[in-house]
Amino acid sequence: MEKCRNICSELDSILKQYKLFVDSGRIDMDLFSMTSHVPTFSQIPSFYKKKYGYLIDITLKNIASTFFSNQCILSFTEHTQEKYNTFWELIKSEKTHYANYYDYQKPLIDNLLEMEYLYIDRTGIITYPKEKILVLKDYYDNEVFCTTYLKSDYINSLIINGSIVTEGTLFSKPEQDYLNYMLNNSIFDNGPALRNKYIHGSNPLGTNDHKRDYFQFLKIFALIVLKINEEFCRREDVWNK
Repeated sequence: MEKCRNICSELDSILKQYKLFVDSGRIDMDLFSMTSHVPTFSQIPSFYKKKYGYLIDITLKNIASTFFSNQCILSFTEHTQEKYNTFWELIKSEKTHYANYYDYQKPLIDNLLEMEYLYIDRTGIITYPKEKILVLKDYYDNEVFCTTYLKSDYINSLIINGSIVTEGTLFSKPEQDYLNYMLNNSIFDNGPALRNKYIHGSNPLGTNDHKRDYFQFLKIFALIVLKINEEFCRREDVWNK
């Protein structure tokens, strides 16, 4: 129980110190000691102002669902032998002919052809622009673009035309959701709320419960250390050059 309480305080301290450093370039311990407010995960900045990208274009979100959702009606044709979960799995695994689709499926394919997210070659086989589709798959799987690692002219064009908005935070929004779910009740009311339990003294009584919670804290602590370490490793790297 004491280990859990201590690690909660250290987590708060590390995040406050890191934010002070990003904001002012140093850690003023006098200012730190006077600051009681612990920043929320969405308030903690990154050294890089365009670290993460989020897709806001509804049309592109629908296109991503068409390719990667297991609810899409394009995951089979009249002559498909194997069962595929998604349209993407089908067209990357088999030579799929446009003519083999049912009439009620073709308007959706025609729409993708018109927007140049599908092509048909001279033999009638459906092909796709690899860069565009893999970028959309990355977002569909992760709900965020890590713009400093995923180098793509297509992503740059989406940022320029406003289809993607960028943010400079230490944690991506999916990471923020995970940490809020695990540590507090600020967004989710059905999570473990580990920090709240130990900071406010409403922690469980059993030793096994404390042990389980402590391992969860260690996992979260490791995530935060890795994220901050990346910031210091890369702030002199391409982020500022």
